[in-house]
Amino acid sequence: MTPNDLARPRHSLGRRILFRIGAVLLSLVVLAVVLELGTRLLVPESAFRVYSNIFVRDPQPRVGYTLKRSYTGSAFGVDLVTNSLGFRGPEWSVTKPPLSLRIALIGDSHAFGFGVEFEQTMGELLAKRLRARLGRPVEVLNFGVNGHNTRQQLAVVEQRALQFAPDLVLVLVGNTEAERQLWVDEDGFMHWGINTENTGARDISYHPHEESFAAVQKRAYTVSRFLLWLHLQWYRYSLARAAHAREVAQEVQHVAGWLPPAGIGPVDKDLVPYVSAPLSTMVDICRAHRARIGILTFTSLMNWRTTLNAVAQEKGVPLIELAPLLEGADSWKELLEKWSLGWDGHMAAPAQEVWAAKVEEFLVHTGLLP
Repeated sequence: MTPNDLARPRHSLGRRILFRIGAVLLSLVVLAVVLELGTRLLVPESAFRVYSNIFVRDPQPRVGYTLKRSYTGSAFGVDLVTNSLGFRGPEWSVTKPPLSLRIALIGDSHAFGFGVEFEQTMGELLAKRLRARLGRPVEVLNFGVNGHNTRQQLAVVEQRALQFAPDLVLVLVGNTEAERQLWVDEDGFMHWGINTENTGARDISYHPHEESFAAVQKRAYTVSRFLLWLHLQWYRYSLARAAHAREVAQEVQHVAGWLPPAGIGPVDKDLVPYVSAPLSTMVDICRAHRARIGILTFTSLMNWRTTLNAVAQEKGVPLIELAPLLEGADSWKELLEKWSLGWDGHMAAPAQEVWAAKVEEFLVHTGLLP
């Protein structure tokens, strides 16, 4: 050891550890900045419009919520325009144009046209086809709202649609309509979980720590595009897992083949109060207002199909199943692979075109067209 070595100050173990921690933290900050900048430069803006704060609470509790009123912007990867009632499309006149045919389309995100431009939705394509066929004005008023269950759809018919005196009401029923009503927070985000802003509406409330964590998450997704992008990737992965789980369950049900004829009954008793009873009431109310009504269904679950067919048979209402119309699929998985958006399980524009053409034929052959 030389005198110079003795003069040189020694770094303590603590200082070396702090230096290494600082270097790691600096590297993480640099990596975070690079990832954030890369996400902002390389990922298109439309990719972040899957989750959107475009919902608002409705004054009618049974309706629950609609889209933001008179909104123009982007949502779910496409352009979105809503009217003053909070439904998709332009403003509607209460007074029906002379000699026109007015159709009210009721439903959830499938009726709404999730992830599809407005002009490519089944409702708009159907209106275009019927104008060409009938040679007169045709309107399809789209009352579809993401997540609405059958009881909310009944409220929409009673509180919103019938004031426009539709000649025909088409109700598109999926297989999520038996779920509990979703809720919308003050910022316009829709939630599947527990209502933390109105605990009186639920039996359970979040623990304060969980609520604080949810608030931090929302702020993080607002500030960081990279974190939001990661969240969306997890969302899509979750959808893929859920689709696979449904496929496995449905393969068990479909031992006789893909979508065998549903027939009539047995009625699933669990679906009566949540689906068949509200749907039956909807039929009675429409008829009382001299509006014809037809049922469209999009599900492959046999208990749903037999129950809905039983309602249609009992009430004397024409029904058409939309899933079998999408050809080239021998399973729910293949149907999603061929016809869905890809990043989400909702149907893409080509499926909307098929539906519009087949629903036009259905209306003609069943005599639903006035």
